[in-house]
Amino acid sequence: MKLRDKVAIITGAQRGIGFAIAEQFVDEGAYVVLADINNAEKEAAILRKSGCSVIYVETDIRDNAQVEALVQNR
Repeated sequence: MKLRDKVAIITGAQRGIGFAIAEQFVDEGAYVVLADINNAEKEAAILRKSGCSVIYVETDIRDNAQVEALVQNR
């Protein structure tokens, strides 16, 4: 549990490499924020089954205001 009590914001987390990274952060005990332009509620629910805190925040990382809001509201 190297990342216990740490917050990890993972972009592109809805599938592929991003989701795999999210799984690893969950395994290490991090609070995980899935940030993706596509709905990742289903993926967040899957990861929550491990007992870790996981949320999804719709974010278009091409929009600086959305990225700023994501980081400020973590």
